[in-house]
Amino acid sequence: MIFSNSTWIYLIVLAIPLYISYIFLMSSLKDVRTKKRFRFKSYYVRNKIEANNGYLKSKKYDELFRSMSLPTWINSVHYNLVRLIFGIVALAIFLMNNIFSISIVPSIWFYVIASIPIIMEPTKNMPSYHLLLLFKKIIDNKKNSENYQLYHEIMNEFHTKGKNLDNLYHLIYSLRPYFKQIRPTLENMLPLLRDYKYEEAWALFSNEIGTKEAKNLALLMQEVENTSVENAIKKLELRKSEFANSLYESLKDYLAIKHAVIYAIVLVGGFFVVINPFVAFWLWHRLTMNEINNFQILIGG
Repeated sequence: MIFSNSTWIYLIVLAIPLYISYIFLMSSLKDVRTKKRFRFKSYYVRNKIEANNGYLKSKKYDELFRSMSLPTWINSVHYNLVRLIFGIVALAIFLMNNIFSISIVPSIWFYVIASIPIIMEPTKNMPSYHLLLLFKKIIDNKKNSENYQLYHEIMNEFHTKGKNLDNLYHLIYSLRPYFKQIRPTLENMLPLLRDYKYEEAWALFSNEIGTKEAKNLALLMQEVENTSVENAIKKLELRKSEFANSLYESLKDYLAIKHAVIYAIVLVGGFFVVINPFVAFWLWHRLTMNEINNFQILIGG
C-alpha cells in the first residue's frame, strides 16, 4: 500500500482548502457577463465574487503596489489570497499534527508556513516591504537609464537640426521601439506633441514615469520648448552633469537595497541549512520509535 489511511486523510484535508482557494482565484479573475437566460445565476455569482473581493481587498495595499511600479495584475485581492492559502495550509498541518495525531511533516513546517502570511505583510518592518522596494528600485533604475538616453537623443537632435527643428514629435515617434519602460508614456505623449501642447505632454511624462529624474527632465523640457534653439542647447548642456550625477545616485540606492535583500536571503538560507540536520534527526527518531513500538506490540502479542 503506497499511502496509509492517515496519509490519505491528511492529503484530502489539505486538498480541500487548496481547491476552494483555486476556485475562488479563478472566479475572481473571470469576467462575469450578464446574459438574459442566466440573469439570476450571473447576478448571484457576480455579487458573491464582489463580496469575496471586498473581504480581501485593501485600498492601502493597492496604493502601495501602484506606487511600487508593480504590474496591475498584482493587487490586494490576489496578494491576500496567496496569504490566505498559506494560512489554510498551516492550519491543516496543525490540525493533522495536534488534533488527529497524524504526523506527516515535521512540526517545524507548521511554524515556517504559518509565518509566511505574517512576513508577507507589506509594512516597513517586514521583509516583503523591502522586496517590493527593491523591485521598485529596479524598475526606477531602468526608467532613469532610459530617461538619460532620451535626454541625450533630444540634445543631439537640437545640435543636429538647430533652427530647423520644429517639433519633437517625429523624434519621440522614431525612438519608441528603443525603449521599454517609458515607451507607453512616450506613446501617450505623441497626440499632445503633434498638437504642440508641450507643457501638457511633459506634465504627462512627469506624472506617469514618477521618478525624480523624470520630473527634472520634464521641467527642463518645458523650459526648452519655450525658448530659442540657442538657449535650449545651452540649457541642455548645463544640465548634463546634473542628470549624470542623479543617475549615479539612483544606481547607488538600488545597489544598497539589493545588497541588503541578498544578505537577508543568505541569512534565511543559512537558517534552513542549519536546521536541516535537526529535521533529519527528528525524522530518524520518529521512524525508530515507530519501529520500537511495533516490535513491542508484536512481542506483547
